[in-house]
Amino acid sequence: LLLPVVDWIKWLGFLRRHLLKCRWVAVAGVIMIGYWFERLVGESYMLVNIGMIAFAAAFQFVPAIIGGISWRKGNQAGALLGLGAGFVVWFYTLLLPAFVRSGWLSDSLLKQGPWGISLLKPEQLFGLVTLDSLTHGVFWSFLFNLGLYVLGSLYFEQSEQEKSLAEDFVGALTTSHSRGRSSHRESYIDAGTKQKIIEELLGQYLGEADAVSVTEKCLQAAGIMGQGRISIVDLAELHNEVEKCLAGSIGTAAAYRALRQAEIFSPVEARELSEVYAEILASLKVTPEELERKIDYYQEREALLTHHAAELEEKVKERTRDLEAAQEELIKREKLSVLGQLTAIVSHELRNPLGVIRSSTYFLSRKWADADEKSQKHLERIEQQVSICDSIIGELLEYTRGRRSAVVEGEINPWLAELLDQMNIPRNLAFLRALAPGLPAVHFDKETMRRVVVNLFENAVQAVTARQAAVDGNESYEPQVKVSTYASDSEVFIEVQDNGMGMDPETARRAFEPLFTTRARGTGLGLAIVRKIVEEHRGTVYLKSMPRHGTTVTVVIPRNGRPRE
Repeated sequence: LLLPVVDWIKWLGFLRRHLLKCRWVAVAGVIMIGYWFERLVGESYMLVNIGMIAFAAAFQFVPAIIGGISWRKGNQAGALLGLGAGFVVWFYTLLLPAFVRSGWLSDSLLKQGPWGISLLKPEQLFGLVTLDSLTHGVFWSFLFNLGLYVLGSLYFEQSEQEKSLAEDFVGALTTSHSRGRSSHRESYIDAGTKQKIIEELLGQYLGEADAVSVTEKCLQAAGIMGQGRISIVDLAELHNEVEKCLAGSIGTAAAYRALRQAEIFSPVEARELSEVYAEILASLKVTPEELERKIDYYQEREALLTHHAAELEEKVKERTRDLEAAQEELIKREKLSVLGQLTAIVSHELRNPLGVIRSSTYFLSRKWADADEKSQKHLERIEQQVSICDSIIGELLEYTRGRRSAVVEGEINPWLAELLDQMNIPRNLAFLRALAPGLPAVHFDKETMRRVVVNLFENAVQAVTARQAAVDGNESYEPQVKVSTYASDSEVFIEVQDNGMGMDPETARRAFEPLFTTRARGTGLGLAIVRKIVEEHRGTVYLKSMPRHGTTVTVVIPRNGRPRE
């Protein structure tokens, strides 16, 4: 609405460069008017009723819009007559009763009609009493609007501009730009002159600097950058590019109107362009109707190809995701295969020598009971390292072979409390328990679930220990580990939470992978064993972590599930 007003009132031309800000002001004005109306009649009407009155007002534009894009004989006079009549009737049948109910006007207007004429009652116009007030107002306003639009358009003749606009919208085919270039057309049009006209036009909406850059962009897109003279086909291509760029800023209809007023084509050039289109049509040897059908056919094919291309792209992405998942699964299986082979070798080749070393160490410690302190420390170190090796072998065997389950049914809390009492808690660690009372009984293997809790607790202790070692003198830090239990309708939860080092997203994503570890002396099987045991209990395990904010691992055991034996 603003651009036609600016074109009509010349001294408002500076507003073209501030269209966005003008829209802001217009929106603010509409909001203020709505607030004023709500304060005026809001106590008499519910918000939904006010909205329906506004909808009826917006509905008055429907005849002019639909007629403008579908009826060639529609014109400006008919549209103005229809809109004027529609809004007058809308005001009389809907807005005026709102003012009456708000106390601004006498209620005799609704009961008796103006001057006592009952046929002119706003809510019972011409004796129509079977409709509610909203339907009544919409019916009469739309009837007057549509009737005067049709009668006015038939009575008043169209101007040449209105005929052209009607053809542009109703017969959209006639404005389609041909992409074919005619090689025998003479390049006689001064490109510099056209460039100045376009820059002046764009400068009214974009500013001088942006106008120059957009014009150069359009020249490059049309393939005529740097040419002194261009043909009529080149000019048509340039005109099309300018219209597309300008439409992105002010809208398609406004851009089309602005280019028509700029007169980029002289009368001679316009006639020559018509000849070009006539030659193209003649060379095709088809009627205009046949040409229209062919264009529709190829447009449908283009739309279909675009749709298939999008589907194909989505399928390619889906297949790529499947391949990546399959590749990860293959790598995992290869790791497990290697792990199984390694376990067989380790269990057979290393446990016997480790047993001999352990026995020999025990014999030496008994024989050299009175040995010096240094020798005793060396013997103790040998025993510790043998225990570590034996523990690693045990983890490998447990992960690859598993163990026979001894399933019991009972409550988690008593067993977990006894297990936590046996834990070796570091002195400087704040250890918290939050065991919810009255948990439902579940089926679980005490020994394997003990391994789950111990692994998670040891990981938490190692995380807070590493965080404490990294704390500088200015930071206050208290290491803390918390073990919690709670339940839902169908599941029991065991949660181990720490405020340690935490993990980055990639490490957290791979934390349960076998043989994945960030520690120098880790096996990468701790959390993998945890997940395997929990899955054997038909449960799930979740991990949430954030660097320097800690980690939370949640074990979920179903109430009605029974572990696989």
